[in-house]
Amino acid sequence: MQRDRLPYLLIPLAAFLAIIPLLINGCSCGHDFDFHLLNWMEPARQFTHGNLHPHWAYTAAYNAGEPRFVFYPPLSWTLGAILTLLFPITATPILYTWLALTASGLALHRLAREFTPPPPLSSRQSSTR
Repeated sequence: MQRDRLPYLLIPLAAFLAIIPLLINGCSCGHDFDFHLLNWMEPARQFTHGNLHPHWAYTAAYNAGEPRFVFYPPLSWTLGAILTLLFPITATPILYTWLALTASGLALHRLAREFTPPPPLSSRQSSTR
């Protein structure tokens, strides 16, 4: 029974180990870092004004706006916006990275369990003792 819980502890720990350089050195500003940061800040501002399903990014295209949130997957910018509202903006990319790594690791674990045979009955009985 306890071995069944081990991946749910190890996967978030491995994701934490992967973000240690971000915690020490800060986020690396890639070529699209500003774009993603604006994609989190814009809906966060709209959330505070009561618009829980924004369609239009007002600050895009030199404040002319664009229907950015219609075309991009809602989970990524919604999660970023919620993190922006709950934590300082400097911590948001780091937390987002940790959540993405943890979620992908847990999803891969679930997928691997579907495609691997169960352990033999003798090893299952000895692990419950």
